[in-house]
Amino acid sequence: MSTSRQKAVPMCIVSISHRDYLMPSDKGMKLVELMQHAIECDWDFTGNIHAYIVREQPETRYKSVKPSEIKIPQEFPAPSSKPMKLLLEP
Repeated sequence: MSTSRQKAVPMCIVSISHRDYLMPSDKGMKLVELMQHAIECDWDFTGNIHAYIVREQPETRYKSVKPSEIKIPQEFPAPSSKPMKLLLEP
């Protein structure tokens, strides 16, 4: 009889500017790689022409974390293995 155990997924923290995000390490590496091509911008509402004002490249950092460094409050729902559904404007 075989027993199925969930394999621990290596986790990381990706910091973008001043915000930190916990995620699986493989996805974090991809995100940091993609963010190397991103530039922060703001939406300009001046006049009748809507445009983006280019700012600067966000500071992006990657850090591996151990399971012992992760604390999940009891009231927080367990992370789902399914991707989150995003609400997009039509």
